[in-house]
Formats: sequence, structure tokens, C-alpha cells
Amino acid sequence: MTTVMTAAAERWPTGPCTILFDGVASPKTLQKAVGDSRIRKLVPHIYTADLESDPAEIFRANWSEVCGYFLPGAVIVDRSAATHEIVQDGILTVAANYRRTPVKLPGLRVIVRIGKPYESDLAWSHGLFMSSPARVLLDNVEPSTRSRGNRHSPTLSRAELEDWIASGTCNGIPKRSPSSDGRPTSRKYIKTTVSMM
Repeated sequence: MTTVMTAAAERWPTGPCTILFDGVASPKTLQKAVGDSRIRKLVPHIYTADLESDPAEIFRANWSEVCGYFLPGAVIVDRSAATHEIVQDGILTVAANYRRTPVKLPGLRVIVRIGKPYESDLAWSHGLFMSSPARVLLDNVEPSTRSRGNRHSPTLSRAELEDWIASGTCNGIPKRSPSSDGRPTSRKYIKTTVSMM
């Protein structure tokens, strides 16, 4: 039994804020490791050898792996695809064609809406996809996806969308004004472009 335990432990990560899933070893092996305080169970199917870090911190650090486990093939969309900080306030938004129930974990809430990868979307880590710039633009101008009141908005506000376009992240939006002088695109022109969508 000791040999089996040692072999299993060599297959799972032991560093800070790392996770392992129940498929890495038999239920009996995992149960014994928990009993020996070598790992701890965070939620059903997910464990960690990090016995000190806050579970919320661990899940936020491993959002891609966790999302790929629960929602294989999902597409990162809306606000999450438009910002450098993909998980904001512990919230990640994805599209999948087989589930709409949010995944709720300590420190991480994955909002799911119906959708699937497009050919233009980019392959991401752990079997996920990242929305293409064109898809990000279309998703974030769709008013029906915006939340009201003080709730977290899954899409960018109009001002945030204008800033995103102005940054040149979206390759499909002109970075220069339509005039021949080549001056940078003005805020007024961007506002007009967004309002027409």
C-alpha cells in the first residue's frame, strides 16, 4: 500500500495553489491521503496538496484548469474575453452548448450561456477557447446580455467598449480616422461607431 501511495503522490502536484482531480488516483488512495493530512478536499472531485492557502485563492489561480474540467470546450466570452484580467471579482463568463447552470466554487463563479466555438476563436489552455476580437466586439455590443442595477455586468459598459476599441485590441475596428490625414481615431468617431452597432 505504501508503494501505491508513493506512486500516486508522484503524479499529483504538490506546490502552492495547485490542484488535483479525483482521476489522479483511486478513491481509496485519495481518502487515505486526506486522512493523513497530505492533501485536502476542496469540493467534490477536486483536491489540493496545499494545506495553507485559502480555497478561494486556489480556485482563482487555477480558473482555466477548473473551467476546462467542468466545461470542456467552453469559450471565454463577453467581459472575460475583453480584459487582461480574465477573472474579475471572481467571475468568469463562458459559452457552452450543453449547460447553463453557473459553476459556483469558493472565490470563483463561472457564468455560462449557450454558445459554441467559432472557427475564428483561438484555442486556449485546458481545452478551452478564447473569443476572437470580432466575437468580443459583437458579444459586448449585445444589450440583452447586460445586467441591470448593481449586479456584475457580464459585458463591457459602453464607455469600456469605447476604450477597448480605442486601444486597438479589436483588429476589425479602424485604428485611424476615415480621413486621409492619418490622424488617430477620435473618441467622437469611436462613439459614433459603437452607437451604430
